[in-house]
Amino acid sequence: MKLLTTLLLGVCLAVSVTNAKPSPKECKCWDGYEPKIGADGPECSGISILRTVPCNESQPPQCKCSGNVTGILKDETGIWCSTYAEGKETKRWECENKDEWNKFYEEYPDYKR
Repeated sequence: MKLLTTLLLGVCLAVSVTNAKPSPKECKCWDGYEPKIGADGPECSGISILRTVPCNESQPPQCKCSGNVTGILKDETGIWCSTYAEGKETKRWECENKDEWNKFYEEYPDYKR
């Protein structure tokens, strides 16, 4: 009987530990993201984009551009300053704070995807 009680307590404890997940209140997100509960617990979900990132990560730097900039583009090759005319890209160049971005990419390599 004592063994059965110990076994039942152990199972109950295991179930309660596996169901316990951190609260979204402990999840700090970037601007444009909000905490939500995902399959593995809290995560930051994009408000206007279909992207999730882990909680409590550093915010990426802002792309700094000078000159005639009409947009900032992020694609599979990186983040770019760009100029558009009549709906077409006419010029593209790297962010002027490239060193800051390279440091960020070293810390968060998955951000490039």
